[in-house]
Amino acid sequence: MNKILVTVGIWLLLVSATACADQSGKIAVATEGDTPAASVSAQAGFSPYFLLFDKDGTLLEAMKNPVQTGGMGSGTAVVDSLAGKGATVLVAQGFGSRIVQYMDGKGMKHFEYKGTAAEAVKGARSVLPSQ
Repeated sequence: MNKILVTVGIWLLLVSATACADQSGKIAVATEGDTPAASVSAQAGFSPYFLLFDKDGTLLEAMKNPVQTGGMGSGTAVVDSLAGKGATVLVAQGFGSRIVQYMDGKGMKHFEYKGTAAEAVKGARSVLPSQ
């Protein structure tokens, strides 16, 4: 019985560690389209799409911005959504002071870039928190 409990405990620790590793170090890029060739959007809160990449630059997910047409507060809603998906860096062409302050409170970094999402990820790796 003890062997089973130890085995189950070790398995749970491994699964938990893998899940935590998968949820950290993601780069979210605000884009005009749903592919890595899409242009980085001017503002994250009003971006049509977000692309989530892992730290190696592999596209993990393309998602429509759930609050794109929202007004005040759309930036903070976006940050909450992306943080919930494990993003630690958000890329857009520019950021307002309010969203930057909110991101800081969430432990997220921002990275300004003008070009394609694929190119942006290469530069954004430099601001990823060390693991």
